[in-house]
Amino acid sequence: MPDYAQLYVTTDGKPDVPPPDGSERELGYAVDYVPLGWLALFTASDLIDMLSPGGPACLTLFTRVATARENLSRRRAVLCEVFEWIDVDDYIDHLDELLARADASHHIQIWAAGLVYPWPLEARDMIAGWIKGLDTRDAGAWEAILASVDADRVELRDGKLRGVFRGGVPVNACVGHLVGKPAEPDPGRPADFREVGDRFHQLKAGRGRTWWDAEQFIEELVSGARELAGEGERLFQAAFDQDEDWLDARIREAPPPLRAAIYARCVASANQRNVDEPDPNLRRALVALRAATTVSSGDPVVLETLRDPDPRVRAMLARNYRGGGDPDLDEDDDGNPRPAEIDDVWTRLVADPDERVRVALLWNSRTPLRPPVNDPSAVVRAYHPDTTTRELRALAKYHDAHVLEGVYFHKHSLPAFRSQIWRRLQANADKIAKV
Repeated sequence: MPDYAQLYVTTDGKPDVPPPDGSERELGYAVDYVPLGWLALFTASDLIDMLSPGGPACLTLFTRVATARENLSRRRAVLCEVFEWIDVDDYIDHLDELLARADASHHIQIWAAGLVYPWPLEARDMIAGWIKGLDTRDAGAWEAILASVDADRVELRDGKLRGVFRGGVPVNACVGHLVGKPAEPDPGRPADFREVGDRFHQLKAGRGRTWWDAEQFIEELVSGARELAGEGERLFQAAFDQDEDWLDARIREAPPPLRAAIYARCVASANQRNVDEPDPNLRRALVALRAATTVSSGDPVVLETLRDPDPRVRAMLARNYRGGGDPDLDEDDDGNPRPAEIDDVWTRLVADPDERVRVALLWNSRTPLRPPVNDPSAVVRAYHPDTTTRELRALAKYHDAHVLEGVYFHKHSLPAFRSQIWRRLQANADKIAKV
């Protein structure tokens, strides 16, 4: 295997040549360069001159296993920061696990003599500079460090470092190919958001978990309403040429599916009807329609919605409730939403026992209350704007389509998570859809 470095355990207290392939002392190899996660195991004082069999003297790194683990722990945060866009956290975990299996009193060593460009003795100051730079967040130092592993550049944004890579396998630049966990290929560019959104919509359709789809809910309550949408539109438009009671009279004499279709058209135009609907299903349908539009605190439909046994209806309210006050003041001069004042409705919505209601509340720009970021529901955590990248990494392994959708479109999601989810959507869509 040409052009590679090796990481391994030594047991006799002094630097040694690498063990044969398949040895229990072997920890991993890396192609083209020494990975930064390996450098993070050492300090500059661990650089040692060593004779290379059949070649010139070169540098190696050598330290105790226990010390190496301490060094890795200290530098883990900055490594995960630099490699965040490709998500190396699991690989660093695995590297630490390999070290934990070794005797803490033994040593680990990096063998760089197998590289096309081994570490010559005169490179001591340069390599020591790389190792020292791992304990900083200095962009200049990290430019040199990342250049050693063929990175394109380093970016400093909001006080955080980000490595930008030309290609290849970026995980190799951090931990190499570890025993039991070889570096996977670069996942590549995630799919287009619209294409992914369409795929999630297909998975969720008909599963009874579409949270604020009033049309679907009404169709369940009043069969045939959707097919009569055209007739409902015709009557709605005809009412403009009649007196104000004409449409109410048509509603009273219409069969339930047509009444539901007319209600839907009226609500869509904020043309609320004051008809006292006697049919209980139609009354619930009308409440759902009203909840699916912008609802203020003075609307009598609010209390009915909060009492509805179907959480989808309450979720529609959570998604669209705006609270009290002047609607013209819902946004500031720059167009940013202003949170409403806390009232009993917001308090009941955020405490609703159904996750669908709490998730819907996260989508309401006026809400003054949010469920906690550690909500027991994985769905809520997947959509919560304050969920961390580490938590999203765990959620990306779920099988529920709603959880995966939340992770995919989350502002803190990484390209690696999105690529992983997209591959699962393509390869295991049936399994995800059945959960």
